[in-house]
Amino acid sequence: MELRGTKIARIIDGNFHGKDAMIRHICVNSKLCNRDSLFFALKGKRTDGHLYIEDAKIHGSLGAVVEKKVKELKKFFIIEVKDTLSSLKKLGAFVRDRVDNVIGITGSAGKTTTKEMIFSILSSTIKTLKTVGNYNTEIGIPISIFEYSNEKIFVSEISAQTSEEIEEILKMVRPDIGVVTNIGYSHTEFHKDLEGVFKAKSKLVLSLPENGALFLNADDPNVLKMKDIRKIKVVTYGIKNGSIKASDIEMNIDGTKFRCEGEEFKLRTFGYPFIYSSLAAISVGLEFGISIERIKESLGNFSPLWGRMEVEKKNGVIFIKDYYNSNPSSVRELISSIDRVRGGRRVIYVLGDMLELGEKEEVLHREIGKFITLKEDDLVLTFGNLSRYISEEVEKKGLTSKHFNSKDNLRKFLLGIIKEGDIVAIKGSRGMRMEEILC
Repeated sequence: MELRGTKIARIIDGNFHGKDAMIRHICVNSKLCNRDSLFFALKGKRTDGHLYIEDAKIHGSLGAVVEKKVKELKKFFIIEVKDTLSSLKKLGAFVRDRVDNVIGITGSAGKTTTKEMIFSILSSTIKTLKTVGNYNTEIGIPISIFEYSNEKIFVSEISAQTSEEIEEILKMVRPDIGVVTNIGYSHTEFHKDLEGVFKAKSKLVLSLPENGALFLNADDPNVLKMKDIRKIKVVTYGIKNGSIKASDIEMNIDGTKFRCEGEEFKLRTFGYPFIYSSLAAISVGLEFGISIERIKESLGNFSPLWGRMEVEKKNGVIFIKDYYNSNPSSVRELISSIDRVRGGRRVIYVLGDMLELGEKEEVLHREIGKFITLKEDDLVLTFGNLSRYISEEVEKKGLTSKHFNSKDNLRKFLLGIIKEGDIVAIKGSRGMRMEEILC
């Protein structure tokens, strides 16, 4: 988007001071600001963006939006507002009005992969914009949508810790189409239980217009319940259920094949999560009139994102790097997917804590320990305050598990036991930084 600073000031009801300039990007992290950008000085829990205005200028910002008096800088304008976060969202809503269709994606897991697959399919034919990386919050979405350049569709993840934050995001992006990937125990620290998660995700359904459409994972009974919330067009997808279904699934460590809509699809990735994301993307692509051949080609070229069931083969060992994030349902899907492709290989699970689970955190970790099935030589290695409950349950079954309080010790132990032919699967919540085990 290209807007002059004075125009932005009018949009967000701010007072403009300084020399006008053309703005092409917005930023909230001074170190990520670049040429022709506008810096929003947000107040956070740990710091205050007003302290970094000069740094933003050094990195290329031409101006800043502030909510208190700041030092004047040469060749740098200031827009004074009452609340910088509200102003950021107001600017995001202004840009959203220029987009014909907004697709909102929510769920407990799989949002980013589903977004990327949908974007890959739609952008093959239609000019499409998407949220950058996992910029799926009330702060990240305005940054992404400001990159608008006459796109017809904006594909946006929608994620927040509280129901109030989700409502604020939905007011800003006003989606025309909703996609719900699954409902599971994630952010239950903030939503208390599954019913709380369901209510929070249902806000996407309630925000859709009467002529909108809703795409639901029919294999998740909690998601499927959403079809009864509104009288609106609903398209279901799944492996066991749904109007768009995958069948004849073949999977190995190098990829996946399945049939859908009478065609064979090939993925470079393995695992049930990628099949579900593919089905959601196929459904949306067909809704927008994308040819089945274009859809097949887009999905066939798709590569997994960092830390999301990436496969790396090194010295005869297969590392499955699934450490971007973790919750009970995604851990189960990882285990089920590995069981499908392992063959005669030994599997070593390296599991970190699943965070933000609230009062049920111990119970949910123990349930993972009960769920894991190991063959004779397999073992589970755990790290963190909560993952020890996984180890305890594995040991109760007479299987091999070992808990570590130090990543260094875990790394040394792992390097001492792995051998050619092993599968090493590493997973944990983002806050656990499980990728450091491979450093």
